[in-house]
Amino acid sequence: MRRRDDDKERRIKEAVVQLILEEGWNGASISKIARLAEVSPSTVYVYYDSKEEMLQDIYREYSEDVFDFLLRGIRPGMRPEQIRELAGTGYRVAKRIGVRLPPRRRFGRRAV
Repeated sequence: MRRRDDDKERRIKEAVVQLILEEGWNGASISKIARLAEVSPSTVYVYYDSKEEMLQDIYREYSEDVFDFLLRGIRPGMRPEQIRELAGTGYRVAKRIGVRLPPRRRFGRRAV
């Protein structure tokens, strides 16, 4: 069994995110991920058993970042429209990095 290398794992994650943003999930093949991360396809499988496992790992990492962003942004005394704007920004960021999100829900008169 090969030893895991943090730098290779980081490059693989960055390649996955970049390819998903540029080509979508279906365009992010293992061979493209490996080429962009400058590793062999077999090295990708040292870190992940499947593309789905990669997405789950990246989702956990980035969704925590988005959630932290939202929590840091909420301040006492904020008006509802400010919170709504912050939530919308978090939603757009999460969607842009490929986090699978539920459909936006309507609260009151506006979509949040």
